[in-house]
Amino acid sequence: MERVEIMLARIKTVMKSLTQTSQAEALSPDALKMAAVVLMVEVMMADHQIEEAEKQQLLRSSMEFLAISREEGLELIEQAIQRHDDVVSLYALTKVINERLDSERKIELIAHMWRVAYSDRQWDKYEEHLIRKVADLLYISHKDFIHARVLVEEQLPDTR
Repeated sequence: MERVEIMLARIKTVMKSLTQTSQAEALSPDALKMAAVVLMVEVMMADHQIEEAEKQQLLRSSMEFLAISREEGLELIEQAIQRHDDVVSLYALTKVINERLDSERKIELIAHMWRVAYSDRQWDKYEEHLIRKVADLLYISHKDFIHARVLVEEQLPDTR
């Protein structure tokens, strides 16, 4: 019995450290940028096939959404790809976004995630599932989730 309690205490400690973002890190100016880019990288990697079109769209979306230079975008993407393997929970990423962005900007982020997903001209259920999960964590209504998707589909009419 005592052994089980020790094991549960260790699991709680590990989970707490993995899901909590330190106050200093969460408040840093780069936390929002990194969270947004990591979410877009997650979409790119969701189907386990990285196409050149996805990389290009990821860069365009990062630059547009964050109003950053190409160089900063490339640097952020490189860092986000390195962090991809360490992402255990989307909660820590979406928490930073929820604390900093209003509803309109969060919907804009979802639209950029759809752009990355559709940039290879293929619909993938894993990408959709990930975007839906992020939208839920960002408290985006189903109506706005669908609206963002339709908007992107209209811009890329031959994606399906």
